[in-house]
Amino acid sequence: MIQIPAKLKPEYGDFQTPSELAEKICHKLLELDVIPDVIVEPTCGIGNFIQAAANSFPSASKIIGLEINQDYIQGISKNNQLLNDQRIQVQQGNFFEFDWS
Repeated sequence: MIQIPAKLKPEYGDFQTPSELAEKICHKLLELDVIPDVIVEPTCGIGNFIQAAANSFPSASKIIGLEINQDYIQGISKNNQLLNDQRIQVQQGNFFEFDWS
């Protein structure tokens, strides 16, 4: 897991959703019969929501993660479970400036 220096968190407003919370949110969506075909995580950070979505929604055809912080992208690139899931595409970029076409 990527460690975030404490002094950087307040400065950049950095908050990584805990894995447990991401899993609970995905399970709640399943309870509500939400079955997405495509999942977009606009600020994927260290990938907790991507991991939870990949585990919870096996029928999703594509899971896209976008993250502005290159350090997090490098950390995700070392996560074998995410790397081995062909549905997952993670890239560095700003969600508000990204060309979605």
